[in-house]
Amino acid sequence: MTIADSRVVKRKDGIAGVDRMWDSQWVSVVNHDNCYRDWSKEDAIAHAVKLTEQYMASEFAKQLVALQSRLDAVGRLADSLVGQADDAYVRYIGALNTDECKGQQFKLHNGKFGEAELEAHKKAASLFAKHRELMAAANELRAALGGESP
Repeated sequence: MTIADSRVVKRKDGIAGVDRMWDSQWVSVVNHDNCYRDWSKEDAIAHAVKLTEQYMASEFAKQLVALQSRLDAVGRLADSLVGQADDAYVRYIGALNTDECKGQQFKLHNGKFGEAELEAHKKAASLFAKHRELMAAANELRAALGGESP
């Protein structure tokens, strides 16, 4: 039996975990080929615990690398959302610059505010709302990662 063979069980709180073993049980796990036969109990336990700690540290390092990779992916997602928000803002500005969406002075001068103008304003408002929503999502992701908002 190796350390990796420990039973995975559900704890009382419902979280999967590994059975807790006493130090002397760890000696049995690592002593599978009787390598501690001539050791004192204390030395065998100390060595078994050391091996266990080394194993746990290497597993922790692997999990840390995987977690960092996931966090990097979330950061890239936040950057992508900012890019999409910027694109929506540029399209919003473009929509505002159409004749149908120009301001009050232009409409009073032309004497026209019909369906096309109303739809142009709705489109511009929709693009601005999309920009704000995407930026809000990006800002929340960055805040969750402990970073600063753009």
